[in-house]
Amino acid sequence: MSRAKLVTHSQNREDIILSGFFKNVNRGFYADIGANHPTEDSVTRLFYDAGWRGINVEPNTRLFKSLEKNRPRDINVNVGISDKPGELEIREYEGWYAGLSTFSKEMQAQNDPSIKFRDVKVKTITLKQLFEENKVKDINFMKVDVEGYEYNVLKSNDWVKYRPQILCIEANHNFKDWSTILSENRYIKVFFDGLNEYYVAEEHKNLAERFSYVDSVIGPVVIDAETNDNIHSLEHRNEQLTSELNSYKSENLQLKRDIIELKKVIPLLKQLFKSLDGSFRRRIEKLNERKKKKQPDEVNFDDTPMDKVSATSLLKKIQLYDMSNFYSNNYEKDRITYRVVSSTYNFISNSMFSLGKALLGLIRKVKR
Repeated sequence: MSRAKLVTHSQNREDIILSGFFKNVNRGFYADIGANHPTEDSVTRLFYDAGWRGINVEPNTRLFKSLEKNRPRDINVNVGISDKPGELEIREYEGWYAGLSTFSKEMQAQNDPSIKFRDVKVKTITLKQLFEENKVKDINFMKVDVEGYEYNVLKSNDWVKYRPQILCIEANHNFKDWSTILSENRYIKVFFDGLNEYYVAEEHKNLAERFSYVDSVIGPVVIDAETNDNIHSLEHRNEQLTSELNSYKSENLQLKRDIIELKKVIPLLKQLFKSLDGSFRRRIEKLNERKKKKQPDEVNFDDTPMDKVSATSLLKKIQLYDMSNFYSNNYEKDRITYRVVSSTYNFISNSMFSLGKALLGLIRKVKR
């Protein structure tokens, strides 16, 4: 197991200490009795992530389902371990206190009565049954954390047939001395971390001889799981920001290229605009001149006395006069041409203004 940087998931760095016994083991096997949660305060998560597998025992159904989901390589068993197979009532505490769940009546009496709980009957088997039924052979280490029920668990094993190399046993609720069970079965106590006692099988005492607390816990870089998650989150965010920065740089480079191209076009547009401007102005001036010079034709009324002229005839003559002077073919063409030229001139003028405004905005954006 690589120890350049270790992430501890356990309550008291038990996983780091245990890894110190198995520095050169890459694919080992563990037994976790009282496994609890697959990640939070887990002694075996570090090993699972490193490629190990094992057997997890958890009587709490909710926690067992979590183990099933997150530990597909492991053997997960939803039972309790006791010195007698059958059925026992376990007190399951809710939420953060789930780790205090226990079969031990003494432990139940010590726990805060205000903590919410429920008493549930669960199936129990012995350690010997557990290992037999699941065809377990070699066990690198076994962790036991059953909140005051350790004696009953350790008593239920066949220590001749099933001998974990290292034992890690929570020792802060020792209502009945279980150390004699281990000493009688040739296990040697090698370390106490303030919460757990560590034992080595006599035939594997070379593991204890190579173990060093300083090298295991102080030597490597050790960080807790929450800090490690925060580091990964920050690294991911840094990658996102770097990607965004590179995108902005690429966009800025493209904008600069666009400005260079626009600067090449501007003189041509100015020349075109100047040429069009002169042409349109001359055309408009000519139209204006023609409009000013055009004089209406005189109406040609004959000498017929007015009292002799009918109203219908007089209106017809006035209509012909108007049509002749204001709606002649030539004048109509000039009027349409004037409007087309004037509209085109205004359109180009507005377009040039909008183009200049957009270009100015683009330059300001690049400068920022």
